[in-house]
Amino acid sequence: MSSTRRAVDSSVFHQCHYAGSPEFERGLLANLVAKRCSVLPTGADRQLIWFIHYLSHQPGGLAAVAADLMAQFPDRFGTTAMVAINKTEGVYSADEVRKIRSELPTSLRDQFPLQGEFNPSIRDRAWYCRQIAESARAVLEDDESSFEDRKTASRQIEDADEAEKDESADAAIAQKLPVSYPVKSFLQICCSAAKTGFVDGCKTLSLEKTLAEICLDPAFRLDSWPWYFNELVNVLDAYQKYWIKNKSNWVMTSVGKKVCEFLDYTLDAGVLSLLIGRASLGQTFAARAWCENHPGQTRMVEVPPSNDDASFYRAIAQAIGLGNFLNYKNVQIRERIEFVLQTGNLLLVLNQAQRLWPQKNLREAFPGRLAWVLDQADKGAKVCMISGPQFFMQQRACEKMGWNSPELRNRILHYSNLPDSLGIEDLQAVARVMLPEADETSLAAVAIYSLSGRYLAALEAVAKRAQFVAQQNGRSQRTSSDVRAALKFVSGSDALLIQSSSETKPVSGRGRNRQPTPAFQTEIEVPIPGRHSQPAPAAPPTRAAFTGSAELSDLIQS
Repeated sequence: MSSTRRAVDSSVFHQCHYAGSPEFERGLLANLVAKRCSVLPTGADRQLIWFIHYLSHQPGGLAAVAADLMAQFPDRFGTTAMVAINKTEGVYSADEVRKIRSELPTSLRDQFPLQGEFNPSIRDRAWYCRQIAESARAVLEDDESSFEDRKTASRQIEDADEAEKDESADAAIAQKLPVSYPVKSFLQICCSAAKTGFVDGCKTLSLEKTLAEICLDPAFRLDSWPWYFNELVNVLDAYQKYWIKNKSNWVMTSVGKKVCEFLDYTLDAGVLSLLIGRASLGQTFAARAWCENHPGQTRMVEVPPSNDDASFYRAIAQAIGLGNFLNYKNVQIRERIEFVLQTGNLLLVLNQAQRLWPQKNLREAFPGRLAWVLDQADKGAKVCMISGPQFFMQQRACEKMGWNSPELRNRILHYSNLPDSLGIEDLQAVARVMLPEADETSLAAVAIYSLSGRYLAALEAVAKRAQFVAQQNGRSQRTSSDVRAALKFVSGSDALLIQSSSETKPVSGRGRNRQPTPAFQTEIEVPIPGRHSQPAPAAPPTRAAFTGSAELSDLIQS
């Protein structure tokens, strides 16, 4: 093989040339943010910095956060004097200009001279030249002075005369200077500095880079702020409350309330906890919503359905924000994750925790993922595991391979079970949010149907099918007729699925050839308002009150 180096042809298209583009770089590195938080004394400051770190990994990054801060808090945009004067239009008086000008960078103060103010550089030069000219005249009056000294003295006197002329011209100009300046001119300077960091040759930190400095620089004082944004840290505290408030508009069901209470205790106590609940009850949605309401204290991870360590560590690294980790080895990723978790600043919520157990029936399978989680809990990490009922089923399989069950029970300091079902009131509340266009009759029918066992999964299926029906009919908004058509389709699909699965599933014992009866054998006809003379019941009964699909179908049709 030849070792001769050849120049790369730049005209050839290579996709990898774009891999290092700055557009692909998003978010602050969690391990560096954790180091920054290690020197902060208060938990509130650490929570604020982790909140900014969380926003840096959202669409738009810190640039979007900076733009949102400027839009949401215009009263805090400007210097301290500008905020105190509180003017958004009009002009600043001479005294106000002097106060604001003193807070600007030195290179920007000369841009706002007032009437009667001389140019300090011209005045200083004129004064200096006058002092030199006095000595030069003494040299000219001395008859014993040399020719060279006289020549130099004459040049110095000429310079003094030119300086006096410049001073006189500057005095004339000073009388014509404005006595006030528009508010907009100062706001434009602050806006340019916040967006780009450059103002007429003056270089400063933009608001985006200032936010990054807050999260990374251990010497940054949180009681300081950039000259163009007053009390930035206090604004960030208010912005965090505003951001969380906008994320809190979700339906709190009985299951969601228990999930939130469980996570609140886990976060406060800092223990290893385990929450078990069946699917389709909304525990994953509630946990994700709770994590979004605590962006400075928690991160949520979907445990991947695999056995390798690489996918597991990369899922955690992506969730907590470790940047571009694809080129790292597993041990390097794991070390960075452990450093972040063991600081105790973040609660790690592991959803689908049953996947922590081995996902293959191996003869010598060992739950390495779970052992790692237990080790991190022993070293100060706060971890909450959310799983389905199969968590203990897989535990019993590993017990046959020598896994020590008492060890797991002793490490888990908080355990709870979720309810096995949702009530009709919770389902109707969720249905109103998912299908706001539907009438009460259609909502009641959808809520009652979801009691068949699929619960929130049935509501989601109906909502997506209704949206599809509306789009097929050329509409962007769903209607009650779309919801009824979607419910009819979903009920038929579920009945077909149950029938197909029951036909292929072998039945042991007595009645081997007898197939179980599907929950819904026929499609449900949803009522059309005004079709029947009997009014709909005020409060539909629960699913437990029905013994067969015929009674449920009759109720929905009535």
